[in-house]
Amino acid sequence: MTRAERRLILTSQLKLSNEGKVKVSKEAVSGPTGGASFIAELQPAIAPRLVERFDSGELDWVEELGSTAKVRVAVDLGAALSEVEQRDLTNPVGGSQPNFYPQPGSLDPPLFAVNASHFSYSGLQQAAACPLRWYAETAIGMPNAWEGASEQKAPALSPRVRGVVMHGLLETQRFGQHPPTAEQAVAAAAVAQEDLDARHAPDVIAATSAVLASSTWARISELGLANPKAVRREESFALLLDCGRHGRVHLRGVLDVFLREDSGLVQVIDWKASAGAAGSQDLPALVAADYSIQREAYALAALESGGANRPERVEVIHLYAERPEEPVSEAFTQQDVERLRKSLQTRVSDLLDSGFPATESPHAGLCSGCPAARTLCPHPAEMTARPRPA
Repeated sequence: MTRAERRLILTSQLKLSNEGKVKVSKEAVSGPTGGASFIAELQPAIAPRLVERFDSGELDWVEELGSTAKVRVAVDLGAALSEVEQRDLTNPVGGSQPNFYPQPGSLDPPLFAVNASHFSYSGLQQAAACPLRWYAETAIGMPNAWEGASEQKAPALSPRVRGVVMHGLLETQRFGQHPPTAEQAVAAAAVAQEDLDARHAPDVIAATSAVLASSTWARISELGLANPKAVRREESFALLLDCGRHGRVHLRGVLDVFLREDSGLVQVIDWKASAGAAGSQDLPALVAADYSIQREAYALAALESGGANRPERVEVIHLYAERPEEPVSEAFTQQDVERLRKSLQTRVSDLLDSGFPATESPHAGLCSGCPAARTLCPHPAEMTARPRPA
């Protein structure tokens, strides 16, 4: 089947009886060679009441498939094709051959609306990279492509699982203590409801240990031992954004480390594990490309913390396990609050108005495991499996 970018039109034949009723023949159900026919396989899934509706004279209706998905079914009895044939439309290059492509609006269902009352900052960041993937995973709940896959088909250790387990270990790591063990990594994975093979635990431990050996962690540890209240880990936040016609939207997230010293210094520190960071020639550009939305959300949350004692200045730091002595920091002040809020509001509104297109720059790091791959996505497999473009 072709991968449709906007619209998928299926054609088939339905025989009518003398009374104008749908006549389902053996061939229509089983196919001429005895196997399941194309329309027989799809019809129960996308239009389970096709015959019933057709017999009643209803040719345009909406099917509800499960609790989250809807599909508009429009049956054309040949009028649209006849109209196109009679127009004598020419092709784009000026030839005289008729253009038999469907005309806009002939079978153009309205976009399935997404009424979002809350977002996670990570979801918003993902949506900026590929709105279609966010729509498939979050809005309509399609299962991740790795779910149900065999062990041979799934990656040895997905970057997502590696990052989740590393964050879990850093969250529970006691200041001044030895790095965690492989057994603790497997236990942390179980707490996060992730599967981590013991053979892959050393990879996670290596990334975690690199962070624990950094000067950034040494400073956090020193401050945490001296004043435990000054360092908070896995700190949740929520921002209320006014997104115009989409209403008020809550943007939620979690700060890996929220540090507030008596001097007034406020820092948000985010741990990252990314193979792309190891060979990057420009870490600040990498952070800006991959985590600009996250950084804006962190900065706004930190600037609005503290009630009446809001900090005048905050720093948002991203630290990669692959480059532990090269933290990427950006400072924000109270003068940035309105700008940050408007930027986040615009990002949410633009996403909900976008129509959820596929990314224009697919690559394996972005597309791996995407539920829309080979179904909703218009990009061929060779594009979604390629390395990230330079």
